[in-house]
Amino acid sequence: MFVTVIICTRNRASQLCNVLDSFIAMDKPSEDWEMLLVDNGSSDNTQEVINSYKDKLPIRSVIEETPGLSNARNTGVKNATGEYICWTDDDVKVDEKWLVGYVEAFKKYPDAVVFGGVVEPVAETEFPKWWVENAKLLEHIVATRNLGDEYISLSVDKNMLPYGANFAVRAKEQREEIYDINLGVSPLIKRLGEETDVIIKLMRKHKSGIWNPVSKVFHYIPAKRLTKEYIAIYYQSVGETAAYLSTEGKYNFIRQVSGRYKINNKPFWVYKEYFITFLKYHWFKQLKNTKKSLEFLIENNFYNGFLSYK
Repeated sequence: MFVTVIICTRNRASQLCNVLDSFIAMDKPSEDWEMLLVDNGSSDNTQEVINSYKDKLPIRSVIEETPGLSNARNTGVKNATGEYICWTDDDVKVDEKWLVGYVEAFKKYPDAVVFGGVVEPVAETEFPKWWVENAKLLEHIVATRNLGDEYISLSVDKNMLPYGANFAVRAKEQREEIYDINLGVSPLIKRLGEETDVIIKLMRKHKSGIWNPVSKVFHYIPAKRLTKEYIAIYYQSVGETAAYLSTEGKYNFIRQVSGRYKINNKPFWVYKEYFITFLKYHWFKQLKNTKKSLEFLIENNFYNGFLSYK
């Protein structure tokens, strides 16, 4: 088996139909490939949906009852048989060249370990005017990723890394690094970045990654994500993730996590920044300065998330 495509899913049966339909419509490579669906303890009709596609796609399915995206990813890796693993999500549609594009990239760059492709958001409703005017500031929330139209080297230092909705890893090296079960969205935690954690480790170890401009996915964005309430929730998750990674000594995503003065084992300066950004957010909101109020909404909720980490 040359390629295993892994999709982890939980209680998204209707969206799963959309991505599977796009796999039926895409160009198929001549090399052997399989699709591994990891059901992370769904309580809806996910299994019925999976079974209904088994005569249309080379599907295998496994169930990982322990909730959490990292648990599901690790189960996928254990059960994959391909030389390469292509990862995508249950809320995307793949472009017709998605898989053949990855196969071509694997052959073109046989020494590369990590690959990443384009993620283009497709919103359920029209983007609000204030969002369009601040699209660059908000692109992380809709997971927009495009590093250009050429094959180029990925880089940790330049933050040129793929996103979880569209990346691939050579299976041998993928098995060297399991996904951290303290990261990844689950019913119990809202931390992010389990795939970024693994990609950074592999890139630092093997120093070999390629941006693949041919393989694109279209990421579905529900209307509720295009709100300031969701922005706050998202950046609380980012802050909690940063706190975990920093205090566990993995990466220092935030300046000095230590400090002489602490409250509840958190540096005093973090509380200070939280209150300052809270006041600035409300000040610029009153002034109707959307750009500045969004900037401080993001910062304030980042610090809020950092302080919530236990």
